[in-house]
Amino acid sequence: MYQIILIICTLTLTIQEQQDKLNDNIQLETLQLLDQEIQSEDQITQNYENDDYDEHKNKLLKFINWVFQHGAEANHISIDHSNKINRIVKASQQIQEEERILLIPRKLMWISTEVKKNLLYSELLLNQDQLIYPTHTFLALQILYEKQNPISQWKDFLDILPEKYDTFPIYYDQSVLDYLEGSYLLNDIENQKKDLLKDYQTVLKYAPQFEIISYEQFVQANIMTCSRVFSLNIDGVEVEAFVPLADFFNYDKNYQTHWGFSEQDQGYFLDSEQIIEEDEEIFSNYGDKDNHIFLLNYGFVNKDSSQQSCYFRFTLQEDFPYLNEKVGLIYKWYSKGVGQQFSFQISKDLSHVIVVNFIDLIRYILEPNLGVIYNYPVNDTIIYSKENEQQVWEHILNITQAQKGLYKYSEVDVQDLMLNQTNINILNCLQILQEEYEVLNFFIDLAQDSIQILSQIPKQRDLESYQDKYNPYYQKIQHLFKQVNDDL
Repeated sequence: MYQIILIICTLTLTIQEQQDKLNDNIQLETLQLLDQEIQSEDQITQNYENDDYDEHKNKLLKFINWVFQHGAEANHISIDHSNKINRIVKASQQIQEEERILLIPRKLMWISTEVKKNLLYSELLLNQDQLIYPTHTFLALQILYEKQNPISQWKDFLDILPEKYDTFPIYYDQSVLDYLEGSYLLNDIENQKKDLLKDYQTVLKYAPQFEIISYEQFVQANIMTCSRVFSLNIDGVEVEAFVPLADFFNYDKNYQTHWGFSEQDQGYFLDSEQIIEEDEEIFSNYGDKDNHIFLLNYGFVNKDSSQQSCYFRFTLQEDFPYLNEKVGLIYKWYSKGVGQQFSFQISKDLSHVIVVNFIDLIRYILEPNLGVIYNYPVNDTIIYSKENEQQVWEHILNITQAQKGLYKYSEVDVQDLMLNQTNINILNCLQILQEEYEVLNFFIDLAQDSIQILSQIPKQRDLESYQDKYNPYYQKIQHLFKQVNDDL
């Protein structure tokens, strides 16, 4: 048994039948019922053009029919598609904790390892090491291949995939990109374009049958893939896969579900982690990502993100001690660099590995002791000395302040613009800037406080205040303060 409710505009359809009885006649009766319930054209949301509403409705119903005819199972969910751009999946009745919400059988999934077996890609597969995004490329090509086939068995799935990706930065026009001036996100957007062009050229070289596919079509298929596939462990192998219907669920940091692949049921599952009330939206987990990644690869930002971060460049300076001897090891253990420039990500979570690695690298670069050259801190933080630690924060203070000076819009500008802006793409850019400012301000405060406390013998109360604010970092350096002058 399955239960799924489809809501289109203000209309509600309940389907509750044995899967072996589901057929096109049921869907045709449903369409008639829905049409009778439409009282006026005002019920059709402005997100639809009136002339494509019926076409879209029919495609969506055919897709749902197709999914369940091929063995999918769903319990107590409704799909609100009154907004053409954004579907919303809700609970049609209360869902209990650890209840199965969705099961999509393996035969309905496009799994990367299986797609690569297609003989169309045999020569490309042999040269996949030349692709920047190998897995996404093969899945994107599968989309393009099936779309060219008018009798594809996947037609009902392909027909409901989004046609536009206007909220993805790769499609922003220059007037929107200008808001990001100073942000490293601009570099990633340009790199994404260059990488996709390189992959497109590689495809044409080793799979010339795809010459009928334009670069624009290739990019769109890759963006579609990047934003919709799931990372799963199937047969003990890490793969990525398209999972029809599972990609209807939106993300929220307060998601109430978990998902994966069930070897026993041989399919993708989505289970509840808590009670979900009737009419409550059901959210899925897209992973531990910051808004930089969400915007670049998913086309949205999380309005209440707990993963705020800032990306920036760090340049190795010629006067760094023993720089030439250290560069080789830096590249060996930290690969995100070109020439003498490295890209870094920092966040306000001082225990996060990205922050720990960043500070470790600055320590190593600035340490003048020749004996540390071949002792790069791969797994464990090495605190060299109090003097080195002070230099680290003086350097971090300089580069974070310099990063703030690169932005076109000040913090006050960003706040004012957010109050009066209605363009969703501009608002997303402004939120990225706001978060970057917050992280940079946090590190500037941390650097200033650290320089002060490291440059003197601190009082006990000062140490306690510092520990309260920066405890994960303090735990690593507390041994530096053997002498404490307590004036309390």
